[in-house]
Amino acid sequence: MVERRSQEYGEFQLACRQRSERRINRDFEPLAETDAYRIAGAFEIAGSVGFHLNVNDRISSPTCQMTEKRQDVLEAFSVLYGGRTKPRGKSYRWIVGGRDAARIGEACMNTAPSRREMFEHFDDWANADTHAERYRIGSELPTSYRSPVAIGEYRRLLANPYFFAGVFDARGTDCSSEKERGNGNVFTEHAINIATTNVQLLAALNEILGGTVQIRGGENSYGKSIN
Repeated sequence: MVERRSQEYGEFQLACRQRSERRINRDFEPLAETDAYRIAGAFEIAGSVGFHLNVNDRISSPTCQMTEKRQDVLEAFSVLYGGRTKPRGKSYRWIVGGRDAARIGEACMNTAPSRREMFEHFDDWANADTHAERYRIGSELPTSYRSPVAIGEYRRLLANPYFFAGVFDARGTDCSSEKERGNGNVFTEHAINIATTNVQLLAALNEILGGTVQIRGGENSYGKSIN
């Protein structure tokens, strides 16, 4: 009787594992091209992309996350791309993991060049056959890893308005201020500012739109006045 129950329990465990494997490897609906360009721009300028590792259980999960002060932007991302948004100090954090993160990686493989190698690992994870293989794939690159990107590649991507929209969604701010001309007339000066550690992307913005690039508060900043 004990031997029979042990066998039944073993079969039950095997069935659970097989269901888990099938669930992880199922197909998922691809992102629309416009949504893919938008989130690619956002992750090129900000956020982090990598694997969450549970070392004790040897489980890995692709993870994309972003922390910003504008809750409405992150809530919009959670509606379009999955995941959840929650308060984090004076800001908000959006985090998406597992299959939804792999879906983002598949869509952005060719539109988020500094994240390309990490997204290739997401794809390998999604197509792996076992938990052990997925854990190995998740352990290969540090979460902060970025591939080097030429300025020309960013110039090409910035020609797509949805990519630029993602850049501005994640790190763009617009402001206006009252200025006085030499003749005493007052006018309103409008400006945009984008701050990031991605120097190559800022340089491409500077080549296309003009403006200035400077170090500000330990982070690289792009600014452009629009009158």
